[in-house]
Amino acid sequence: MDIKRDTSSKKTVNRRYLLVAVLIFLVIWIVFKFQSSQNHKVDSSSLSIAEVKRGNLPLEVKGFGVLESERKRLTTVPFSAVVEEILLKPGATVKPDSVILRMSNPQIDQGVLQAQQVKNSAKVALKQLQLEHQKENMINLNKLADTQFDTQEAKTKYLALKSLAEQGVVSQFDLLTNETKVKKLESSLRFTQKSIIQLAEFHRQAEQILLGKLEEKQSVVVQ
Repeated sequence: MDIKRDTSSKKTVNRRYLLVAVLIFLVIWIVFKFQSSQNHKVDSSSLSIAEVKRGNLPLEVKGFGVLESERKRLTTVPFSAVVEEILLKPGATVKPDSVILRMSNPQIDQGVLQAQQVKNSAKVALKQLQLEHQKENMINLNKLADTQFDTQEAKTKYLALKSLAEQGVVSQFDLLTNETKVKKLESSLRFTQKSIIQLAEFHRQAEQILLGKLEEKQSVVVQ
């Protein structure tokens, strides 16, 4: 005998299970979205807002080891020497005037001493030359002053003789003789003035040459 099964009740149960599953999925999805939105919220008072700028980004790294330069350069000198003392080790902060190490070379020290002696001798020679030039200048200036005085005296005498010659008291010969003396003194005065100018230029060039030698020795001592 066949028994008729109730298929409608079975379908109703399946629909209930499906509806419960959909409701559970919706609840889980709503909770997940709510939590995600809460995680993305940030308090504005805790933010630091600034303008974006371009520049170097300093990085500080702490660790163990030996600091080495990325670009190594060899320091070369024209003379050999012995390192006596190392003042700054690799990694130390240096400035343009920092002394990194001290080296010595007896030959260089002897050369510097000799150059210093030559320099001192050149300074003494320059001073002596300047004193000699001052002496010559004083002599020439005195000679110029004497020539100027003699010329002025001769001119004054010539004017007096010229007045007397017009009156017939002095002969024309004496007047011409005095006139020749005035012209001679004027020529000597111009020559003395020109000589003083030329001698001053000669002194300047001589001192300049000796001063150049002194500066040359000074550069050797500094090196």
